[in-house]
Amino acid sequence: MIEEVSGREDESTWIIQPLDYPRGRGLNISIDCPNADSLVERLNAAEIPLRKPIEEHWYRGDDILYGQRNFLVQDPDGYLLRFAEKPGTKPVRK
Repeated sequence: MIEEVSGREDESTWIIQPLDYPRGRGLNISIDCPNADSLVERLNAAEIPLRKPIEEHWYRGDDILYGQRNFLVQDPDGYLLRFAEKPGTKPVRK
């Protein structure tokens, strides 16, 4: 769960350290998306900068390569959001 800190008195039991910006240090949240290019276009149109442009990677699992296209964007609280598209699989070339 991601929750905005509002300063309510009942929140104090959930906060164990002072919350300094950026709050998301050392954490990135991976979110599956069907079309990374379309999402990047929308972020660009809204003038939201990317932390890392789209990259394509292939990971081996036995005789199959599993694809992933992902990019990073930082939300206003400092959390890194990794949006990942799965372009499919392909056989390992021998």
